[in-house]
Amino acid sequence: MEETLKILQNGEPAEKINQIEMLINEDLEAEMVKTICRLISDKDKGVRNAASLLLTLNENPLIPHYLIKEISAEEASVRNLAGEILIKNGSLAIDELMKSMETTDDDDLKFVIDILGLIGDPKPAEKIISVLNENENENVVLACIEALGNIQYEKSVKAITPHYDKNELYKPTIIEALGKIGSKEVLEFIMKKYSEEDELIKFAIIESLGLIGDESSFFFLVGQLNDIEESLVLALINSIFLLKEKYNFDVPIEDKMKNAILKTIDEGDYEYKRAAIGLVDEFEDKDILRSCLKTVGEEMMFDEIVKPHLFNKPEFVYKEIATMLSGDSVNQLGLMNLLKEMLEFSSVDVRIALSEFELRGLTDGFTKNLEHPDEEVRRTAMELLYQMDTDTWMLFIDVLIEDTNIWNRIRLLDLLEENKSPDVLIALEQLSNDSEIMVSQRAQFILSQRSVNEN
Repeated sequence: MEETLKILQNGEPAEKINQIEMLINEDLEAEMVKTICRLISDKDKGVRNAASLLLTLNENPLIPHYLIKEISAEEASVRNLAGEILIKNGSLAIDELMKSMETTDDDDLKFVIDILGLIGDPKPAEKIISVLNENENENVVLACIEALGNIQYEKSVKAITPHYDKNELYKPTIIEALGKIGSKEVLEFIMKKYSEEDELIKFAIIESLGLIGDESSFFFLVGQLNDIEESLVLALINSIFLLKEKYNFDVPIEDKMKNAILKTIDEGDYEYKRAAIGLVDEFEDKDILRSCLKTVGEEMMFDEIVKPHLFNKPEFVYKEIATMLSGDSVNQLGLMNLLKEMLEFSSVDVRIALSEFELRGLTDGFTKNLEHPDEEVRRTAMELLYQMDTDTWMLFIDVLIEDTNIWNRIRLLDLLEENKSPDVLIALEQLSNDSEIMVSQRAQFILSQRSVNEN
């Protein structure tokens, strides 16, 4: 043991790491545990990592006793690493952490309470409540509130709520903590506070109600659509959706609800978009379908939700894509990829669904994107134009030949090889002199095959 301690204290990094790895599953004496705990501040990263792994995996009850001394380290990285290990130690560390709450250093006290909250065991809850009632340091108070929320200690509600009006700084943390605890008492409290607060606190209340609300909360949230700040709409829609799913409520899509859904689809990230779509039972509203089309291609998971609904309305979708591609739509690639799928799998022929004028608008949309900055947009537009209107495609062959992306020119060769018209020979001749060998050799091969077949 003495030799091992010497290596751990004064050895080279590689020697220390080797010794630590051999000790991971061993029964360790107090001095050994103490020494290894100190190694989380070693200059060598490998040594720190090895020590951290041992202190996490080994269940020696002395580990928290010595490790907890490191939370007072001056170096933040050491403090944080000690905290991470203690959190992983879980219930094994709770008694030592509770003892350390007797410290007079508020920074250390806050850190310990944070750790206890993240462990989530209710054992220290009453002691944390005592600190909450007695300590006036703002950071310590916030740590207590957050920890009690993470522990989800219902008895702490009566201790937390009196702090609500003491300091504006406490309000968001209190709402979040109460939202995690959840109870009838919590619901009554946060719903009562809603009308008194600014947008930040209202946002937190709305999110909490979505997680813990009941039937009355659901109708309360729906009622807020009548006079809601724009910044809160997305959170409101998400919480209404969560309660709808939880209690299987019906959501009437009236004008204000519809407008909120449209705003959420247009502006929200995936979580909010999914919630908005989840509130729509029947996809008959053209404005909602149109809004979905505007976001196609931005988020794969959202696309998978809305595509079945869009496939059920092929005539409408074809017409809208024709209009959007010929305009200033920003999601050209998403629209064109959707169209490719529908042309392949839909039973409704686009040439029958669209008028001649609309078909022209669709091909105009493709030609407009043949010189788009994005090579994937250009390639997809080229493929769709070829599929929909080969004659128009031929009119733009010079543009396609000059595409700066080699893979687009190779894809062009695929289409030229497929097309048996003599009109493509000039294009093949041009590409046979391409500066890229892959392109020129492929074009030369296609020309040679044409020559053999003709003979």
